Amino acid sequence: MSLHNSKEPRSTILFIEQFGSLVGGGQFSVLSLLTKLRGAGHTIVVTVPEKGNFYDALKEKGFTPALVDVNTFKGLRICKLPIAIFKLNRIIKKNQVKIVHGNAARAVLVGGFACLGTKASLIWHLRIPGKEPLYDFVLTKLSKRIVAISHHVAKRIKRDRDKIMVVHNGVEPAPEINRNAIEKLHSRFCINGELVVGTVGQLVPSKGIDDFIKTGAIVLKEVPETKLLIVGKEMPKMAKGYVAFLKSLCKELSIEDRVIFTGFQRDVYSLYALMHVFAFFTKLEAFGRVVAEAMMASKPVVCTRVGGIPEIVDEGKCGYLFPVNNREYAAEKIITLLKNENLREEMGAAGKQRAETHFSALHNAEQIDKVYNELLHHK
Repeated sequence: MSLHNSKEPRSTILFIEQFGSLVGGGQFSVLSLLTKLRGAGHTIVVTVPEKGNFYDALKEKGFTPALVDVNTFKGLRICKLPIAIFKLNRIIKKNQVKIVHGNAARAVLVGGFACLGTKASLIWHLRIPGKEPLYDFVLTKLSKRIVAISHHVAKRIKRDRDKIMVVHNGVEPAPEINRNAIEKLHSRFCINGELVVGTVGQLVPSKGIDDFIKTGAIVLKEVPETKLLIVGKEMPKMAKGYVAFLKSLCKELSIEDRVIFTGFQRDVYSLYALMHVFAFFTKLEAFGRVVAEAMMASKPVVCTRVGGIPEIVDEGKCGYLFPVNNREYAAEKIITLLKNENLREEMGAAGKQRAETHFSALHNAEQIDKVYNELLHHK
């Protein structure tokens, strides 16, 4: 069943988010998903725990998020749990909610308790692979369906596996970036005809940015007319001093004039447009949203073989995968691509086709819509 554009609401969905700020790719996926589900005729009610840039982004999209703090499971905050349950239960009854969709374990647990005594069905959107046995047992029992963002993540659930449906995250189509905009970015980042190897992600150790730099140093010895583009936000609370370490590493390797730190960029597709090769050195990854984005932007990819990434990349056709810490092999593949424009174009085109078919935001919304319809018609 395809997503449609009916103006008549088919059901009311309560979407419970655990964060008020954009903390990762999951929230960007949620924004696209909710917008498309609303366009398909569902009435969307959203709650967030506090105001932040995710709250603001929802408002910009025309939603009216309610404030319900579901982060009530630490210390004295547990006293607020009944209040959160009561608020959500009232929202469910007032809006005649048919489906409660939780975007994180705590959100699902509070939402599950709020569903009790109502006719609403609970969906757990499972986004991380880390096991929490007690939570997993309770949430699996409370949930009618568990939507996992990758087969890698789905392995977390050991019981009631018939409830699981894997729905990969979706990314928006890459917009056309005009030549004038690209030239302005070249000027801004001092790119003067060099080949560009880029990466995108939070600047934290788990994303392997230091490995990207070390590999870049190997690449530069073979292809000196290259620059390294690092797109991502500094995360001082998660990785204090990491960016300073990265910049000192560039100096130590004598490549500081070849490395560009852009900071956070909201329009990330304009940065993909500057790249000739996308490289991702993450050490763990539930899905790999930036890999799908790079492929959507027609870029060949060279990525670690971890987590959900092998589900995205058709190795040898869209790009290459390599074991964590194998910088020499990664450098070899990046050099191969930098030296072969035809191969870059061929792999970029194959990656775009694969991304459009399997990892588009529309495809993601269609799959979620199927889950909703199944619950609505088979109660």
